[in-house]
Amino acid sequence: MLRLEVRGDLAPFAPRRFVIDPLPEAVVQEPRGLTLANERLSATVRSDGSVDVVDLRSGSTWSGLGRWSDQGDVGNEYDFVPLTDDAERIHADTAFTRVSSPLACAGGMQVVRVAGELRLPADAAARREGGARVAIPVIVDYSLAPGEAWLTCRIRLRNRAKEMRLRWNATLPARPETTRAGLKFAEVSRPAGAQPSHDGRLVAPEHPADAFVAAPIGRGNGSGTVAGADAGEHGGLAVFARAPLNYEIVEDGGGCRLALTLVRAVGWLGSGLGTLTPEAQCLERDLEHVLALRPYAAEESAGLLAEALAWRHEALTGLIWGYDPPRQPVDHDPLVALAPGSVRVSACKRSHDRARVIVRLHNASALPAIAELRVRADAVHMLGLDEEPRGEPLTAADGLWRIPVPAQGLVTLGLETART
Repeated sequence: MLRLEVRGDLAPFAPRRFVIDPLPEAVVQEPRGLTLANERLSATVRSDGSVDVVDLRSGSTWSGLGRWSDQGDVGNEYDFVPLTDDAERIHADTAFTRVSSPLACAGGMQVVRVAGELRLPADAAARREGGARVAIPVIVDYSLAPGEAWLTCRIRLRNRAKEMRLRWNATLPARPETTRAGLKFAEVSRPAGAQPSHDGRLVAPEHPADAFVAAPIGRGNGSGTVAGADAGEHGGLAVFARAPLNYEIVEDGGGCRLALTLVRAVGWLGSGLGTLTPEAQCLERDLEHVLALRPYAAEESAGLLAEALAWRHEALTGLIWGYDPPRQPVDHDPLVALAPGSVRVSACKRSHDRARVIVRLHNASALPAIAELRVRADAVHMLGLDEEPRGEPLTAADGLWRIPVPAQGLVTLGLETART
């Protein structure tokens, strides 16, 4: 079986044809040892499975990204509750080995795969009494493509421990005063807060994030700078995530880290409900997380959410059987063509009354934007979320509709066509 990966810019609803031709000589960029590099980043994998990332444009170095930690968790599916006198343990002594030679793909993609085992107490009783430990196998693929400003980390593991929380940590050079976290269509800034103390009651200091979480480091918060160069007024480190996760800023041992929860193995549904959920222990489950490490400068700060949303939406894949004679490629323009920018099409569907096509635009940037659309429609209306028109039909100039979209906002359009 041959798998092909096509890397190209695809506009929403706009078809593009790719032709595969043999090259006289493959374009191969060889990784050096356990180091991956392109024109934006350099990444070196450490023996403990973590990675050091250098932003080649600013000279900033982020060291010790991707260290593992675990802690007992006797909470429920909603809230983390630690064991008394059970401190979180950093797996600094876990040895990861390279299980495959650094792979250099013809298109310039570079991949390094490392593997190791995390040894954890089998359950809460083993933590209290120093009992049996189990081995959790972990495989991490670090990949870097030409031109990309992020290092992708594909993490796979098989869980064999109960009543625990497993976290993936990014070491920070200083403690940020705030964090930034993505939501479904916007982002939120939160105070980093003080580390809570456990007094035997419920403790849930983590925050939710979707698409990305970022730790601003630099002059703007008085926290210092990253090694080698100033990260800028609001520059820092962002972590993109394919799935929602919880995070926390942790200070311990004189250092600071951004802790991302990848596994919680618990056996209760919720506080006070008393409902057992043994499957939530995730025993012998194969789990996968895909993250990306993205150092960013002040001028890139406003576009993090848009970049994270674009990164995490993988292209659809499928078998190509060729064209049936009755189903030839269309020879007309697409229904909706949106000019490149921070505005994306987040929905395209029929209205509830099936009288028009609904197109919803999302501006993921922290700045207002003008969306430039070309649509095959007889009329275009601005709609509310109830899909009712707001005012008169919009007008186009030279077949182009220019739609203002607020920062991290949504705009709903109704398209009326002869074939709606």
